[in-house]
Amino acid sequence: MAMRLFYLGCILCLEIISPNGATVAPKVDDPPKTCSPKQFVCKDQVTCISKGWRCDGEKDCPDGSDESPDICSHNRVSQCPVNEHGCLNPDVCIHMSKLCDGVPECPDGWDEGPHCRVWYI
Repeated sequence: MAMRLFYLGCILCLEIISPNGATVAPKVDDPPKTCSPKQFVCKDQVTCISKGWRCDGEKDCPDGSDESPDICSHNRVSQCPVNEHGCLNPDVCIHMSKLCDGVPECPDGWDEGPHCRVWYI
C-alpha cells in the first residue's frame, strides 16, 4: 500500500491507497489518534491541530471542536487586539506580521513553529 500525505488549510490528512487504487479513509472505530503535547486533538479523535489554533475564532477542526464553548470559556479572540494572534501562553499576543518571520516572539517559539513551513506540490 502507498501512503500520500497532504497539507491543506493547516490540517494534516492521511490517505492510504490500496493496491487496486482505492482510497481508504480512517474508520470511525479506529483507535483515537495520539497528538503531540503541543497539539490539540479534535473531538473526532482523528485530527490534531496546533494548540495555538484552539479558541482563536477560526474552526480548524473538521467538527469545530477547537472553538467549542466548553473549552473556550475565556475566548482568546477578545484578549488579543485586532491583527494580533495569541501564543500558546494566552497572556501573550503578537502582531500577525511577526508570525513566521524567522524571529521567535512567543516565549515558547510557537510563532516560528512547524506550521510556518512552505509546502510546494
